[in-house]
Amino acid sequence: MQKDVSVAVIDVGSGKISGFVASQLEGDDFNVIAQSEVKCSAFYGGKIIDEGEISQAISSVITQLSSRSGERISKVYVGVAGEFTAVVTKQSECSYTSPKKITSENVSEVFDSVDRCGVREGYSAISRSSIYFILDDDKKVIDPVGAVATKLSALISFIFIDDAFKTVISKILTENGIKEFDFVSENLAQALYLISPKIRDGYAVLVDCGFVTTNVSVVLGDGILYSKSFSVGGGQMADDLSQILDIDFDEAQDVLSQVHLNLEFADDSVFVAGQKQVEAAKANEIVRCRVEDIADSIKECLKLCPHILPNNLPVVITGGAFAYLKGGYNALSKYLERQVHPAQINSPQYDKQEYSSAYGLISIALSQSRPVKKGFFKKFLSSLGG
Repeated sequence: MQKDVSVAVIDVGSGKISGFVASQLEGDDFNVIAQSEVKCSAFYGGKIIDEGEISQAISSVITQLSSRSGERISKVYVGVAGEFTAVVTKQSECSYTSPKKITSENVSEVFDSVDRCGVREGYSAISRSSIYFILDDDKKVIDPVGAVATKLSALISFIFIDDAFKTVISKILTENGIKEFDFVSENLAQALYLISPKIRDGYAVLVDCGFVTTNVSVVLGDGILYSKSFSVGGGQMADDLSQILDIDFDEAQDVLSQVHLNLEFADDSVFVAGQKQVEAAKANEIVRCRVEDIADSIKECLKLCPHILPNNLPVVITGGAFAYLKGGYNALSKYLERQVHPAQINSPQYDKQEYSSAYGLISIALSQSRPVKKGFFKKFLSSLGG
């Protein structure tokens, strides 16, 4: 792609609105031209908290991106959190009168033959992607192009957006002079960007633990097989510290930054919280309890998955809650009774876990901006009116 092509993305998180303008480098890497973020209590429990606060935050992010990049922002890709999306999978099949070599056009026909399936009132489809394809011998494959078969079946993943959320964000963007915008599932963007195709050929679990929300997604092939969210994140860790230790929230966040779950502290060890001191061992135990609670909720999400999952499937962790919690990954692994791994971000320059969903959005947006050879993501964004 041409080096001068740039894209703008806005990531609507539970604790902040983040924006980036980025351009493509060689391979899959990218260069951030401008970045902006505004702290904002955007949503909780699948509901927008304060539309006015979100409007001000997005307006500020757009203004700063435009100023810092020297570009007028006219189109953005908007990341949609798991709490405002729903996943539906559906089978599709095309048969042929004689064996034929499967082409990309045949794959498109399988996608197009799926009935437009609704999830429930108040939701609209924004994307569709393949979980796997099935050929004549009932063998499941991720990419059928080039195979010879008399039929081609597929399991397709549809992602839907909450219309109330879509309406609010669309209005805000329009009022800020944004003429074009596509809504993209943050979970899907992260899955495609962070989890290698080799791993996605089997099952993987992607856990995005943010400020006050966590999403658990089961990933297979190029799609989300199952997704479930719950309203607990890193903010609750700080809130627990605040309430139990009788300190304010900002002081609690300072304490949280000192917690180390790999260590056992002596009775006289303390953490400094502003002008106060708190017992280090007690603070550690408070956070451990919350991590165990998050692990229990993740387990429950996986139990509710209607698909039979391997016991040893990899669990990939993203988001800010565990990125800065020392010893957090080990503790979560212990309570989940599974190996967990921080997401391996592809860019050597931009590797902060708290921005992993934004990086995924950048990757998706840049792939749609290539002037030649558009991928399936472009096709289903345009066909579904995302």
